[in-house]
Amino acid sequence: MRSTRFFNMTCITLALLMLPHFLQAGWSRIYGGDDEDEGRCVRQTDDGGYIVLGTTTSFGAGGKDLWLTKTDAFGNTIWTRTFGDEDYDTALCLNLTADGGYIVSGTPGLIKTDALGEIEWQIPYTPTYVQQTQDKGYVLVAPSAYGVWLVKTDDQGDTMWTSTFRYGDGYCVQQTSDGGYVIAAELWTDTCETDVGVIKTDENGNELWTYTCGDISRDRGSFVQETSDGCYVVTGTINVSIVVARNSKLLLSKIDASGGGIWEYISAVELGSSSVCVQESSDSCFVVTGTVRSPLGKDTLRHPMLLRFGQSGGDPLWIRIFGDEQSAGEGKFVEQTSDGGYIVVGDWRSHEDTTASQYIWLIKTDSAGSIAVDEEPVAEHAVGFEVITPVGTEIVLRYENLPKGFHALVLDASGRKVDELHTCETSGSITWPVTVVTGGDAIPAGVYFIVPVSEGLSKAQKVVITR
Repeated sequence: MRSTRFFNMTCITLALLMLPHFLQAGWSRIYGGDDEDEGRCVRQTDDGGYIVLGTTTSFGAGGKDLWLTKTDAFGNTIWTRTFGDEDYDTALCLNLTADGGYIVSGTPGLIKTDALGEIEWQIPYTPTYVQQTQDKGYVLVAPSAYGVWLVKTDDQGDTMWTSTFRYGDGYCVQQTSDGGYVIAAELWTDTCETDVGVIKTDENGNELWTYTCGDISRDRGSFVQETSDGCYVVTGTINVSIVVARNSKLLLSKIDASGGGIWEYISAVELGSSSVCVQESSDSCFVVTGTVRSPLGKDTLRHPMLLRFGQSGGDPLWIRIFGDEQSAGEGKFVEQTSDGGYIVVGDWRSHEDTTASQYIWLIKTDSAGSIAVDEEPVAEHAVGFEVITPVGTEIVLRYENLPKGFHALVLDASGRKVDELHTCETSGSITWPVTVVTGGDAIPAGVYFIVPVSEGLSKAQKVVITR
């Protein structure tokens, strides 16, 4: 019998570092217990926090269970759930639903939960990817002995229709603006090799066109997304050697609305995993996450990486690699966050201690893909201020022993001043924001920084307004 359990999670903060002048911020956290835990997918939620899907052998019913974790905007755990029994299960996909809940896919089945992670229904499908559709039903792509299998269901998971395409495996499906669907796949060729494939269908699952690309050996399309200009971007892996199987490279390709190639990028570095993901950013550029073999001289070491590409492709505008010589990890999924930064999920383990546990790794970056810059330590004396309520519709802070009162600026994530706090009392508390500020505009939801001006105070505090 499948089970759901709630428990307190071990959460270890790796870093919480700010950019100079406190204009933007990032952090890195790991989650897990005494055994093997893996991250698979992350989504930002409407409250500014995150929902994370992975697997755990540290907690749950035994074996390996699906592990669903809700955090606040800073990665602090709010609640967790596990799904599974004593079998070894695999986490595949996580998406948000219109009612504030979640749709989760893994080897326990396709699971619909409410906003607190409690199961509403469960069916035995194990799709590699699932997404809620415009009619509040679901579209999913799943393994099949006959080829790439596309399934459309109603809002309760009951099948409405299915379609099967050429022999291969589908890894991602998205509903498109015309009501149809686009699939990223690994498609078999007549020479027993595989290509990166993209299949476009109409709203009833009828194939309109198929795009393929690749080199030799086993190539795979992992993620696809419709772009803001009506085209498509696909990422996957290609093997450039039929002799050395590990010589896989990152592929990123843009395709027009009719299935014709526009541009293609193949990385120079070797990947350490076949899990790659692409998202179009708010400025119509592209950000990709994956795993790279160590550039630090240790061939067995792998690191999560984040790459940003321009609208016209070409070489990356920047590349960020996370970790060091003492740690190894993987990057599995990326999403742009409401503050213009990125959230990445993957795995982390100590490379120096081979007996150490493996953890879920959650990395929050700024818009430049950075997480680590200078931050002053917390003052260990009685003079100072602290934020009591850092996330909510109102922020409450407390200060004490300031002879000239408390004075601070409030900056948004871009560094723009949006408000100013000033009191004359030597000690007290402040609630921010008031209903309206100068100019009559309400403070919108988002990330802000309380930057003290008062003498003796120097540490800014990050806060999040929710609506």
